[in-house]
Amino acid sequence: MANTYRKRSILAACATVLTVALFVFLLSGGLAKVKAVAQQVTGYESVTTNPDRVHYYAYDTSEDLWHFGPNAYAEANGQLSAIYQVDDNGKVTGSFIERMRRDPALTAAIAVDILNRGLVDDWSTILGTRAAEFKDVPIGRLADQLHTAFLEDYTFWDAVIANIFDFLKQGKAEIVELDGYTSSMYMLKDGLQGNKPSVVVRNTQNAGGHMLVFKFGAGSIMLRLECGFQPINPSEYWPTPDSPGTPPIQDNPTPPKEDTPPPETPPLEPKKVDAGPQAVTGGSNPDYGGPNSRNENIDTRVTPEPQSPPSYTAPPAPTTSSGGGSGGSGGGATTHNSGGTETYNGKDYEVVTGNTDSYTDLGTVQENASHETVETPVQNDGVNTGDIDAPE
Repeated sequence: MANTYRKRSILAACATVLTVALFVFLLSGGLAKVKAVAQQVTGYESVTTNPDRVHYYAYDTSEDLWHFGPNAYAEANGQLSAIYQVDDNGKVTGSFIERMRRDPALTAAIAVDILNRGLVDDWSTILGTRAAEFKDVPIGRLADQLHTAFLEDYTFWDAVIANIFDFLKQGKAEIVELDGYTSSMYMLKDGLQGNKPSVVVRNTQNAGGHMLVFKFGAGSIMLRLECGFQPINPSEYWPTPDSPGTPPIQDNPTPPKEDTPPPETPPLEPKKVDAGPQAVTGGSNPDYGGPNSRNENIDTRVTPEPQSPPSYTAPPAPTTSSGGGSGGSGGGATTHNSGGTETYNGKDYEVVTGNTDSYTDLGTVQENASHETVETPVQNDGVNTGDIDAPE
């Protein structure tokens, strides 16, 4: 019995290992296929949720609350190849797929338009294996539910993009001028979860412009370029509301007409002759212009040049006086008392103003100076004693 139990345990373990290995193999193959689809459509792998990828182009338009994004026709200079092009290998390039790759609201709107035009027999053509999840969603909520599903599962988002363009490649793409449309899809900013655009449909007026058209035998997909690939005439399958709803929004938004000239600059008002300081002074103040101003009556007199005198007499040279002065070089009589007498602390002192002593020239003193002969100041003066070094 022990051996039988051991054999069963070993067989069970082997079966478990084989099952796990098979699951990993199938899973890796499925992921590889998804990655291949993502690379073919978007140019890079995006099988994980990366919030930096998401960009709502509706918020790039500040002039209104309705456009899907900036004017794609102007960005491409009207060139189809810059908007949508398929190379020889079947790869799609251009601003259309680039915006869908980053904008889940735009991808959802395009998917809804294709699904409800009757151009595909089965919704799985666009939504793949998840088509049944959305088949019974009311039309007014379908785009927003697809939008949130894309944010939760990027592989689903990329697969839908791949399916959309596989379908669109079967039609004939061209750019034509718009005419005769009566409704459009719009994006209500912050209409979804308070911070994302919600896709709505409203009646509108024919404002002209251009559309990217994909023509099929059973119908067409028409996207207005001036409003960022906005589907035209969705009221054919998506009824427009009878009332604006909540929050209150305009029921008939009118996209701006193209090539509208800018408003003319109003002409400048004529100068008021009865205003300003000249009018106050009656035109007599020369500081403010007018017939009496300095600018009107310029002084043309020539300022005379200064003339040199006919002759010049130099002043007399200074004379040297003898006599002692402080710092003199000797000579002169001694005049000890020429300064008078001063009394200090009860004693009389003579004020000495001069003498006959000779002094050594300061230049000579400097040349013969030596630190050995320089006297130490304030020493042995009978007053200062002790250490007189500078304090530290």
